[in-house]
Amino acid sequence: MNTEPSSVASSWAGSAAGMSAHRKERGHIAQRACEVCRRRKQKCDEEKPTCGYCSKAQLECDYGSPKPTKKDKTLVELLDLVTNINQHTSHIPEISAQLLRLRDNIPTLLPTESSAGSDVASSTATVQPSTQTGLSLAPRHQAARRYVSTLDRILSWPAVRQTLETVRPKIPGIQAIFEGPESSSVLFDQRRDTRCLFRGGLESMGAQDRIALGIAPDDPRPLQMTSISPHILAERIRIYFNTFNRIHPVLDRQYFMEVVFPGVVHNRFCENAASTLLCLVMALAEVAVADVPGRGFSAFQGHQDGEPSNTAEYIEYRPPGIEFFNEARRRLGFSVGECSLENVQMFILTGLYYESCSRHMEFWNMIISASLACQALIASNSAEMYAAHADQICRAFWYCSIMETGIQRDLELPLTGLDKLQSRIQLPQFPDYVTTTDELLRVHMYNDRMSHYGEIFVYQISLRNLAVKIRNGLMQVAEAPIANLGQTMPGPDDLLRTTVDKLGRELEQWHGSLPDHLSWDRNLPSAMYSAPDLQPSSPSFYAHSMYAADAMDALHSAPMNNFIGADITNPNANIGFPNSDGVLLAIMRSNYYHVESMLYRPFAYKALHEHPDNLTETDLSATTRFLHSCVLWPIMVPPASQHKRMIPCLYSWSQNILGALIVLHLSLINPTLSKIRQSHCRQGFEQEAELTIEWGTAWIRDLKDADRTAQRCWMILKGLYRLDG
Repeated sequence: MNTEPSSVASSWAGSAAGMSAHRKERGHIAQRACEVCRRRKQKCDEEKPTCGYCSKAQLECDYGSPKPTKKDKTLVELLDLVTNINQHTSHIPEISAQLLRLRDNIPTLLPTESSAGSDVASSTATVQPSTQTGLSLAPRHQAARRYVSTLDRILSWPAVRQTLETVRPKIPGIQAIFEGPESSSVLFDQRRDTRCLFRGGLESMGAQDRIALGIAPDDPRPLQMTSISPHILAERIRIYFNTFNRIHPVLDRQYFMEVVFPGVVHNRFCENAASTLLCLVMALAEVAVADVPGRGFSAFQGHQDGEPSNTAEYIEYRPPGIEFFNEARRRLGFSVGECSLENVQMFILTGLYYESCSRHMEFWNMIISASLACQALIASNSAEMYAAHADQICRAFWYCSIMETGIQRDLELPLTGLDKLQSRIQLPQFPDYVTTTDELLRVHMYNDRMSHYGEIFVYQISLRNLAVKIRNGLMQVAEAPIANLGQTMPGPDDLLRTTVDKLGRELEQWHGSLPDHLSWDRNLPSAMYSAPDLQPSSPSFYAHSMYAADAMDALHSAPMNNFIGADITNPNANIGFPNSDGVLLAIMRSNYYHVESMLYRPFAYKALHEHPDNLTETDLSATTRFLHSCVLWPIMVPPASQHKRMIPCLYSWSQNILGALIVLHLSLINPTLSKIRQSHCRQGFEQEAELTIEWGTAWIRDLKDADRTAQRCWMILKGLYRLDG
């Protein structure tokens, strides 16, 4: 029953095998015949260059062009596609460069304002007047945002740049400022300064200076540090501690008077860090004495006419205390490598003297040296933190930290790494020593406590920490990624408002934590800030000051009397130095306003560069806070403004004041900002703004002849406000 199918299968298999064998036996099939064989419709043996038939018939053999197969057509299409892509992609590098330039020239939607400076990579675009109320910033190029906290970069804001470029007569060198390097050039700009500090020591002192030190003017012996009586030295030390040390509290009065001072006198001013430190204290005391009413001094001394000693290469500059400072510089090299507390303090005081002479680059170098020396001291011997002078190490650490982060915030200069030790260093305690048997020293220490200088320094540290937190928070906002389609991440505007609101509450908490004797009413009417209407003790009081006379004349006030005291020659006098305390409070409160302006500055950038319809009520309120933080800085008001040599980082304050004055000018001419000023600012703001312009102008005018940073600020301010001088 199954045989038939089997036979059929066998038959089919055999037939298939035969067919396969038949196919294998077939000859070669021509793939491309010549034209002659094609016409003859005969097989061509495809011999090259002439087939067999054409060779025998002596005919021209032409194979013609091969016909493309389906596979060949696909390859040709792919080749054409690749060629087309190459033609389009060859322009990508050029297009990319153009986009990068456009990105730098177009402000971003979120006013990262580079804040304080380089809004969107220091934009070089200008905003035309017709677009002030209709500027649309729809594209959200997050990658273009870069937060920089330098207020000097406010000059690169499009609205600011356009305003300054349209000032007539034209501001000299304004384009160089826009196109110049980063704001850290403020320090290095003094390389073009032809002034040189006088290099003579005590031996070069004149008769009047000798008399002030209790030395006969006709004494033929060369004047040395050992020639000065301990009584005079102690008096100058007292002046230093009642002025500079309250503002820069890096030394301890009792430790210095009972340990350092006697040791230096006993060793006759040998070449060590302690002797160098005492020379620096004497130099800074002379700077403080130079601010006493009636004791004016010439900025350039050593010339018969009181003029600078001018040569082809430099102008010799002789500020107060330079002879003592040079005595310190002569000893500095012998102790520069020591790892001691005095070494750290020595660098700090050297920097303070350089800054009092407007030598900003040297000041920065000394602060960096002090920070590195402080790190070495702490790392080399942990037992130092438990020694009797441990609190002074804490003071030096936090002072360097405040200076470092302030310089980084204002000039974008790098840190030394000192901040990495912050968790290991406690806040200074400023202990009240009661074991001293020196009654005069006890009185001076009591006056120190009454000035609250230690308490203020601790609050300055906490404000510094908050300023660092604000800067880091705004940088995180600027660098936050933008949500892609479908993601629920908050937008950059919302993130900015949330961050600023949180940090603003912390700033309010800092102000609320101040005790009553340090707190102040931020909404105090502007009339309460007016300077007292005092007359100078003599018409020529400012005639020999390093600061211009017309600057102070514009304020119609004179320096407070009693800055040093009624009788500086009486070592038993109980002198409180009210004005040095006033300068200290002014610095703390001005720092608060500066930090507040840094926090709310992005909203001012947004108000200047966006359509008013895009501004929320939160934006308007924050911009108002920014405007309020730009007025009535106590540092601009007498007596603080009349003792600028004691104020740290003068170059930063000059730039910050310039930024505030530029903003106040824009709040009058920019439609959006002007409307916010008129409708949202507190009552009396107009008077506050006018006083701020008056005092800020006086500040910069006062320094312009002695400070290159102030000179640059003055050129801008002079053109913007059409000032004389």
